[in-house]
Amino acid sequence: MLHGKFGEDGHIQKILENAEIPFIGSGSVSSQLCFNKAAAKNVFDNDSIPTPKWKIIHKIDDLAGWNYPLVIKPTEGGSSIGVVIAKTQDDLTKVDFNSPILVEEYIKGQELTVGILGDVALPVAEIIPPENRWFDYEVKYNNTTQENIPPKYISEGIQKQAQELALKVHNLCGCRHLSRVDMILKDNQFFVLEINTLPGMTPESIYPKSAKAIGLEMPGLVKQLIELVVEW
Repeated sequence: MLHGKFGEDGHIQKILENAEIPFIGSGSVSSQLCFNKAAAKNVFDNDSIPTPKWKIIHKIDDLAGWNYPLVIKPTEGGSSIGVVIAKTQDDLTKVDFNSPILVEEYIKGQELTVGILGDVALPVAEIIPPENRWFDYEVKYNNTTQENIPPKYISEGIQKQAQELALKVHNLCGCRHLSRVDMILKDNQFFVLEINTLPGMTPESIYPKSAKAIGLEMPGLVKQLIELVVEW
């Protein structure tokens, strides 16, 4: 799978569509939508999907009236690259304002992610980063995080709600075959952060671990995805 620009943003998908070549994953329109965090946030807001308060900014002064801590993200990209948790305005010196920036209120809660396979939500995964860290690029790919699949201290009812919400977001964004929806759970309320149309498939990645929790391991997972393409 190709990640990042060209691989996830709808470009390669459009090329394959024009050539009438089947491929795993969402189509070009949905890929472009989900890769652009601001566009996806607008979809969430328009359909009353709970998501942290957010704003697009171009300079530090645009944050007047916002309280810290804040989450600062590039409008496009994945794997938490370029994401900064700003506890004070001084932390904004790390931010590149050469392109539009998405700022979110920081909501401290339990980090959950739900994979979608076909039209089925996989078991909920609770992400537990190392102490005093968050789920950034280094933590994601250096196997320094812990996942509870399914979560140990979240009721089955709440987990079912998370799965239903993830599937709703997946369908709302027009995704197909697979995706992964990231969210925060605080006081039994969900806040959707984003949807990933091409979740990681490395041995450390959460998506294949979630599939494994229902007995679907590699290469069976890949076979299942190929079958979804054939059936589509």
